[in-house]
Amino acid sequence: MAFDPNLHILIMAGGSGTRFWPRSRAQRPKQLLALWDDKTLLQHTVDRFAQIVPLENIWIVTNKNLVEPSQRTLGERYRDVHYLGEPVGKNTAPCILWGIHEIYKVQPQAVVGVMSADSYIGDEDAFRSSLEVAVKKAKEAQSLVTLGVKPNRPETGYGYIEVERATRNTGPLASPALPVRRFVEKPILRTAVSYLESGNYLWNAGMFIFEVQAGLSAFRKTMPGLAGLFEGALHVEKIYPEIRKEDAVSVDYGVMERALDSGIPVYVVPTDCGWNDVGSFTALEEINCSTLGEVVSLDAACNVVQTDSGMVALLGVNDLVVVRDGDVVLVASKDRAQDIKLLVEKVRLTRPEKV
Repeated sequence: MAFDPNLHILIMAGGSGTRFWPRSRAQRPKQLLALWDDKTLLQHTVDRFAQIVPLENIWIVTNKNLVEPSQRTLGERYRDVHYLGEPVGKNTAPCILWGIHEIYKVQPQAVVGVMSADSYIGDEDAFRSSLEVAVKKAKEAQSLVTLGVKPNRPETGYGYIEVERATRNTGPLASPALPVRRFVEKPILRTAVSYLESGNYLWNAGMFIFEVQAGLSAFRKTMPGLAGLFEGALHVEKIYPEIRKEDAVSVDYGVMERALDSGIPVYVVPTDCGWNDVGSFTALEEINCSTLGEVVSLDAACNVVQTDSGMVALLGVNDLVVVRDGDVVLVASKDRAQDIKLLVEKVRLTRPEKV
């Protein structure tokens, strides 16, 4: 598969992943964890794109304190990858805009693919095919393009993308690229069911593709204050403290949603690539990786278990998350997996060194 030689991949790798505590810690966030094999999520992501672009066309944006750990996890093989270390996290819009500016400096005609460091892709061939279509559409339309995942259940944990036209009868979700009507926040279950039944909605996977100049133009129209900061002569260490609270937002909200209101056309390429955002331990069960390490079970079912050393033995228990990492053991009901971040905050008050 021949990709555009001007394609650059911008990987967002600055999250903390507190729902994966105690595996995730301050200096070992989710993207630096190996959750189902011996490769970290960041390694899987960079491997994915190293097959289609030169290493010097891969850019990783992360917290400045995570640049060195990220370099270590990737190793000498990926020494030509670029790293951008943010002085402080300000959500995804600022980090993407910084990355766009850095890419523009080296290749003003670049096409940028914005990706997350912590997604699972089950069908790499299908993903590459969809990405190739998106790159071509971004150049042809000189606009913003996103990849939308075809839903297979009424998921309430994801945002959605509504396409312009009805699809139940005509089935245009099989089409290469479709106009986006709107971006929708995470719905309640009843609404998610209606989205699935209508056939007009795709999951918003947070993957965006555009020509670098189209991206800069979109930021100028939708977030002029933030765009102005990055177009000045200030160093990034001085820019970030100047970012206003209203500009420290996700690119979905700050740019993609506002683009439609600003008259900027946005397109979506449907993909069926086995995507999962790996948002909590229960996601591992969804991708058939529910155990890691030495686990023995008797009359126990539907548990998610990980251990970094020693054996975990389960007897007569169901629907648990059990994690052993170093000197911390977590036992949680699976239906409370999303609330592990709340437990982390309680631990932080008394034993901050454990988080």
